[in-house]
Amino acid sequence: MDPLADEESSIHDFLLPLIIKAGSILSMIVLLVIIIFLRFTKRLRTRRHTIHVNLFMAGFLTALCLFISALVNNEDESSCKTMAILLHFFFLSILFWIVVESGHLLLDVTQSLLQKSDKSGEPFCSEHMKYYNIVGWGIPFMIVSIAIATDVDAYDLQDGEFCWLSLNQGLTATYIVPWVLANIFCAVALGTVYRRTDDNVRREDKTTGFVAGWKACSVLLIIYDITWLFGHLSIYDYGIILTYVFYFLASFYGCCMYYCHSTWNRELKAVICFENPDFELTIIRRIHLKPEPVKKKNNLVYHA
Repeated sequence: MDPLADEESSIHDFLLPLIIKAGSILSMIVLLVIIIFLRFTKRLRTRRHTIHVNLFMAGFLTALCLFISALVNNEDESSCKTMAILLHFFFLSILFWIVVESGHLLLDVTQSLLQKSDKSGEPFCSEHMKYYNIVGWGIPFMIVSIAIATDVDAYDLQDGEFCWLSLNQGLTATYIVPWVLANIFCAVALGTVYRRTDDNVRREDKTTGFVAGWKACSVLLIIYDITWLFGHLSIYDYGIILTYVFYFLASFYGCCMYYCHSTWNRELKAVICFENPDFELTIIRRIHLKPEPVKKKNNLVYHA
């Protein structure tokens, strides 16, 4: 046996769990803080913020599972299967809550639901939320259930020392296919929102943080995609550097959620910083839809 290789392996065995623990703990702390503010601040009880609560909860539970996976012995078959199943479900839930927010933004600009659904003081659970919950929690549950029913042994310790779906069983499609379809939907929805949103036409937007939501949704989707591009390469042992990148991005993803939503949404940022939200919101007043182009009429000039 090569002593240098053993020493290098022991260093990786120490650093990789350390990265997961540090990132997961920090993510759980900041997400718990923002969930508490969103849940117990009356003016933040809007439909969009309810979507964010569910997104942050999925991120919190994902970070918790990552933290536990760094503590337990992944070579134990039962614990590895359990962690793989939970991570499969919660990572899909994060993705589908991003899909939900993309769809909600799309409804805002296509059916003018912004005025009805995101006023401050709306009930925390509204009519549309049951459908959003089906997408955000129900679809991932069905996908994972199908994977378990098909072959539960597909959840196993992979070459990259990460408990996930086995590449040889073909059930990686239960993650890759929803991932691709979700990206296509989000690209269409967010692209439509971007094309139809303009700062000069619509109306005052004092509480919803519409543009902030669009920016956060787009950035979080991009970071999610980058994370799992590295993830699929690292899990199936395509290089230790990729593993470090994946572990870092996955464990600190909750911090990205917190930064995007708490920094770009002035109202939420003001509430978290114990400032006056109404004063902060005087800076952003109008979110508008682009008007239809006005057809110019030809002026007829008559000569005597």
